[in-house]
Amino acid sequence: MNGLIKGIFILSAITISFSSCSKKSVFIPTGKPLETIDFAAKIGTLPESDPYVIKNVFIDANLLYLTVQYDGSCNGKDVVELIGSEALSQTEIPQRQVKLGIRASDPNCKEFRNQTFIINIRELTGLKERDFETDLQIIGWRTKIRYVFVP
Repeated sequence: MNGLIKGIFILSAITISFSSCSKKSVFIPTGKPLETIDFAAKIGTLPESDPYVIKNVFIDANLLYLTVQYDGSCNGKDVVELIGSEALSQTEIPQRQVKLGIRASDPNCKEFRNQTFIINIRELTGLKERDFETDLQIIGWRTKIRYVFVP
């Protein structure tokens, strides 16, 4: 009887250890970024642009994820930039106008694109200070989006 209890105990311990190992998530740093940033936003004169429709916008830390639909060049070499105006409102939470500029490099051959751009927006903050809030009014998007600076 004692041997049977020891056997069951050992079998249970082995089963638990194997099942717990199979459910662990292991992160092995590889030195590679999880996502590729398409470009960085700049401050300056708002750009000219071909037509586009903004479908979704959200911010995660210092990255803006901007999903747009547009007619891009067949060669895929369009000029895409995000520019914030130099003017910053003097409200409780500063506001900055921002515009996406897309210009097809080949106006003779265009194809429909639905693309999400990942944009570093650190330059769009009102003040480069931890947790400083700036409302971004993206031209073509229905609401302001709050950006909280992360150093």
